[in-house]
Amino acid sequence: MKNRVHLIMTLAFSLIFAGLLSACGYGEKDAKEYTQMALDIISAGKSDIAIESAQASEEDFEAVRDEMVKNSGLLNLTADEQITSGFKTVLRNAYKKIDYSVGDARSVENGFEVTVTVRPLRLFEDIDADLNDKMSENLEEIQKLAEDEVMDYTLKKELEILKDRVSNPEYGEPQEVVVFISENENSRYAITPESMTLIGNTLFY
Repeated sequence: MKNRVHLIMTLAFSLIFAGLLSACGYGEKDAKEYTQMALDIISAGKSDIAIESAQASEEDFEAVRDEMVKNSGLLNLTADEQITSGFKTVLRNAYKKIDYSVGDARSVENGFEVTVTVRPLRLFEDIDADLNDKMSENLEEIQKLAEDEVMDYTLKKELEILKDRVSNPEYGEPQEVVVFISENENSRYAITPESMTLIGNTLFY
């Protein structure tokens, strides 16, 4: 689950921001603010910088967050609406808990580099082991289930683990990610998809 979900979440992270956020300037200060703006939308669900610079609206913010959750891969695992809604909520809450800081930008050839420091949120590490423990604790209950009910039961237990990890967050050691902002085909500056992928890979472990 970890690799599949992590990959899809990362792809969504890259593609959405490549399309929604255009650069708000060409200087080092603008590059730093642009990077801050992208991460604020991911985490807080809004960005004062984006609003003030007319880069995005409240509706845009919600659309980004909804698209990220939709593309996570977790909403297509079951037809059970309650479980699906639970995964949607836990993912939104996980993004709210990400811990990051944006350093100063510096000019480089063909653009800017911005160093982002992230303390990754523990979301997936050892989740299979924790799930096995939960299932082992409830073997008698599981044995009473029909075969087609076991999958949803498993997902519910997995959801319980994720909810607990988001409610009681643990973070890994700080990691630095160098974001590259370059001029795109529309002659505007944007964070490269590769850089957004690097950030996305660092948010959770």
